[in-house]
Amino acid sequence: MGNNPITTIADAVTDNRTYYNCPRCNRRVYAYGSFVGNVCLDCPGTVLSSIGNTASMVTFGAAEPAAQLISEVAPNVTKLATTVTLIDAVSGTRAKYRGSKVWTISKGSVSNGLGDRKKENIIAVSTRSVGIRAGIADNTGVDHWWMVIETNCSWYNIQFRKSGSQIVIRECDSRSACDETGLAEPCRDDDVQPVHQNGYSTSSVSGRTMGDLTDWLESGNFSSYYDLLSNNCQHLCKAIYRWI
Repeated sequence: MGNNPITTIADAVTDNRTYYNCPRCNRRVYAYGSFVGNVCLDCPGTVLSSIGNTASMVTFGAAEPAAQLISEVAPNVTKLATTVTLIDAVSGTRAKYRGSKVWTISKGSVSNGLGDRKKENIIAVSTRSVGIRAGIADNTGVDHWWMVIETNCSWYNIQFRKSGSQIVIRECDSRSACDETGLAEPCRDDDVQPVHQNGYSTSSVSGRTMGDLTDWLESGNFSSYYDLLSNNCQHLCKAIYRWI
């Protein structure tokens, strides 16, 4: 198929897909033109590894619906085939923030309050991640991480948002709702399967409450000043795991 950008553009505009198994995760995906055979977007570290090889980004899940090609992809297809920045070439269902925001800290300033939730005992934490689909243009070429917290009463999602430099806790009604909230931050589709970070997850937490967690964060043990390289969503999840 070669590396002909014209052929790649034509394939994208006409939705001429080539299906294959991702060489890393073996998931069934598709791509256009010269991008066939590359690692898919849902593999961990994809965007980071693609900074020097943007072709790695243009592969899509085989189950995702067809693009609205003429109205959406065609005006931007040169961007897609060259720098792969701010568009998705398929029109899946975007993940949404679920549940309710119950606690926030931004640059040392706390808003909202846990109330009676402070007494809830943390029984398990699960760190999850997903590749950021449109990361090169704004220098966010890393995976997005979040943590799912299970208590004796409820489920919570905690993540560090670059926008507003906010560490946010949302109460959700299920683990899947926590995961969809995590997927919403990097603008992924709701059917993307997050990666479970085994090294920063545990199902045997004892002696920690939600109030202990927010007190620890409010005391400055982890800075709420976001920095892409030294203090980001991954650092937050790792720090909470070590504290737990």
